[in-house]
Amino acid sequence: MNGKGSKDRVQDKKNFDLNYSKLYNDKCVSCDEVTQYSRFDHIDYRIGYIEGAGQLCLNCYDEIYVKKKNNSSDESSQYIVGQYAHNNSE
Repeated sequence: MNGKGSKDRVQDKKNFDLNYSKLYNDKCVSCDEVTQYSRFDHIDYRIGYIEGAGQLCLNCYDEIYVKKKNNSSDESSQYIVGQYAHNNSE
């Protein structure tokens, strides 16, 4: 041995590094895509984590929780985030 480990061990490390996100990143509970967040990231620092459901990818979070609703009577738009509505007519 040359002090760097066997070739199998080096190859295993390369495979682990390539597959890290598949192994340790959370999957979206809606579309099953791998998200950018590790399962070890605290939920307070994530975008798209829904307590009781799990992690959503950003696309599913936008589609499910951030819906743009246009009002045809005026130019204001209303964004619905979860159960709260925000008027954007200011």
